[in-house]
Amino acid sequence: METTVRPPLLVLIAWIAATALGAGAASPALAHGTLHEQIAETSRQIAAHPLDASLYLQRGELHRLHDELQAAQDDYARAEHLEPQLAAVALCRGVLQLQAGHAPEAEAELRVFLDRAPANATGLRWHGRALLALGRGPEAATELERALPLSARPTPEDYLELAQVLAPIGTGERARAAATLRRGIERLGPAIALRKALAELDTTAGAPAGTSANAGPASIAGWRSRPIAEVSDLGSSGGVTKVGASELRTTERGETALQATELGLIEAALSAVGAPAHPAHGTTIVARGPYLQVGTPTSVIVRWRTDAPTDSRVRYGISVAILSFYADDAALTTEHQVVLTGLSPSTRYYYSVGTTAETLAGGDATTTFATAPVVGTRQPTRIWAIGDSGGGSGGAGADVARVRDAYLTRSAGRPTDVWLMLGDNAYFNGTDAEYQAAVFDMFPTVLRSTVLWPTRGNHEFLYAGGSNDYYDIFTMPTAGEAGGLPSGTAAYYSFDYSNIHFLCLDSEGTDRSPGGAMLTWLASDLAATTQEWKIAYWHHPPYSKGSHDSDDSTDSGGRMRDMRQNALPILEGGGVDLVLCGHSHAYERSCLLHGLYDVSDSLKPWMKLDPGNGQLGGDGAYRKPVAGHPDGDGAVYVVAGSASFMGGGTLNHPVMVASLNVLGSLEVDVDGDRLEARFLPAAGGTFDGFTMFKGPPVAAPPAVGAAGPGARLAPATPNPFGFQTSFHYTLGRSGTVRLSIYDARGRRVATLVTGEQQAGEHAAQWNGRDEHGRPVAAGVYSSILEFGGERRAGKIVVVR
Repeated sequence: METTVRPPLLVLIAWIAATALGAGAASPALAHGTLHEQIAETSRQIAAHPLDASLYLQRGELHRLHDELQAAQDDYARAEHLEPQLAAVALCRGVLQLQAGHAPEAEAELRVFLDRAPANATGLRWHGRALLALGRGPEAATELERALPLSARPTPEDYLELAQVLAPIGTGERARAAATLRRGIERLGPAIALRKALAELDTTAGAPAGTSANAGPASIAGWRSRPIAEVSDLGSSGGVTKVGASELRTTERGETALQATELGLIEAALSAVGAPAHPAHGTTIVARGPYLQVGTPTSVIVRWRTDAPTDSRVRYGISVAILSFYADDAALTTEHQVVLTGLSPSTRYYYSVGTTAETLAGGDATTTFATAPVVGTRQPTRIWAIGDSGGGSGGAGADVARVRDAYLTRSAGRPTDVWLMLGDNAYFNGTDAEYQAAVFDMFPTVLRSTVLWPTRGNHEFLYAGGSNDYYDIFTMPTAGEAGGLPSGTAAYYSFDYSNIHFLCLDSEGTDRSPGGAMLTWLASDLAATTQEWKIAYWHHPPYSKGSHDSDDSTDSGGRMRDMRQNALPILEGGGVDLVLCGHSHAYERSCLLHGLYDVSDSLKPWMKLDPGNGQLGGDGAYRKPVAGHPDGDGAVYVVAGSASFMGGGTLNHPVMVASLNVLGSLEVDVDGDRLEARFLPAAGGTFDGFTMFKGPPVAAPPAVGAAGPGARLAPATPNPFGFQTSFHYTLGRSGTVRLSIYDARGRRVATLVTGEQQAGEHAAQWNGRDEHGRPVAAGVYSSILEFGGERRAGKIVVVR
């Protein structure tokens, strides 16, 4: 007849399944069957709920009891992958290592757990056992002794174990062992096992027989030498059950007689450390999220996915203990989006998600967000930009985790305000399952507390049907609801945070031509913003010599070329300060640059407005005027596409100050008129960085070969324009002057002024037509004033 798993074990396993992820103290019904049957049943539950970490932890424990240690390790790893903050995994691993006879590894794992839960009785007890296996008896006794008063439900074995460790240490420690046994009797009552051990200990210590109340003879050497699980007390039954050493291992038929106390590895661990909230099995579960989208000073969108259609409710408030407000959506769905409105700027809120009937997740200190400050306010802002991080779904997950942890370790105590993903967020095809692994399983804690603003890369394929690709997974501000002008599309958009204007472009699937909808919108959006700083980001970099070569017009379908030739003149004419891209799997960072819209061989010295490294301790910080200068005030270009892969390449683009084949991400801090950027490698530390200041307008540098009083060219007005714009310029002396208009490819399209002119102020107009009288296409053009060997330039945007 087969031996079934004892009810105490089954209660514990059911409890783990119901509460390991924070569901509360449910009272699960007992399930019966052999370990084989329990493993099979848990596997069926995993098939139904593949994202539930508690089920993997439960099955891992069953595998461990069945001596299937590798299978247990695999399940623990999956549980940790789903819930990286689940500290109980370290506890379970430590016990498994001890069971396998690897005491040093066990002690290290248990120490990791105790770093998170230093007052956890279960962890202290197992750490003591690992120390004992290493021959460190006094330290083991200290850990076991610390565990006793912390145990909510101590057993006689707990007191016997400590006494067993103390007794062999020395005569002086026998008194401590006896005192331990007496405390056990006082706390648990006259347990027979404790009374017998105390009597035996008193006898061996020379105490008079009978000192311990009515204790019978026994061999202390016997219970001292046996594994602790061999001795159990049945309490009120008054008898002692001895489980033979051979019964400590599960039989080939999957049977076990281990004590429930031996299996209670994670019960107290979860209550001490805390875990993400999920409901008990059989109810709706949160399969993705929650995560935050489209944050503004007064609103935010909360998204999550459930395994079954329900209505939606977000409860929120300014105290984690009192979520006094709520927002609902009555539609039944598995893809939940709830907009919270009427919020206060620069305020921290806490929230939970669920249905109108129950909370499913959140309501703790990790589900929180801070609203953006009032637009234009100078408030310190932390930006995290991570590019090509999608390797978390394609075999490079460990590298992505290192990049993530390097940033989070450095930023400990300083929440991220703006989180940018630079494309290729999920390899290799951007499927929903890949997004689950690469984004939602990789960044669960960041997603629930920080608004994410993504852009699309070449690995974000689009699929038929709902809720399964980039545009379904994320919500973007298409109507200008987060600042900037409405784009009308999720492909590209803008938003404001503090005194920064962000522009997200689509270099993958949107028309990149000068007269196309995206670049027309871009010119208008830049002209409309009054923000102090402007940061643009998209996937394909305009300059790179990494795993992609921006000089090669066939590389990436010409997307890098198109963005350089067509988008950069608009951005630089609109005063952009920083451009962030991914795609090329390296880190590359330029000097302060302006005007390079062709291949790298066309670089001229005057295009490097500041060729230095931009470092306060090096060549000095970059400086830009508050308002755009007619000669252009330049931008810094960063390629940060090495969050999960390194791609090599020549890494020798001439505009770059730093080019590194290193895994990492970019951290940017903006505080008033100061911007600081740092590349944070996965290995820790900082490999490169620069500082930029905004200040009063600076004088334009003299052109090469200039001599004597020169010329100045004021910005065109109006700009952008549709029918006519005016140019005003000043000559410092009489001489030959020419004012011309050039397109983005450097071709002259119109000459407005040519010939001799007197010193003083002059004006000219352009009607947006070329030298043949034909209207030019919408786009960005350059006005070039040539005088006495000098060359002054400005930018004009034509809109149609």
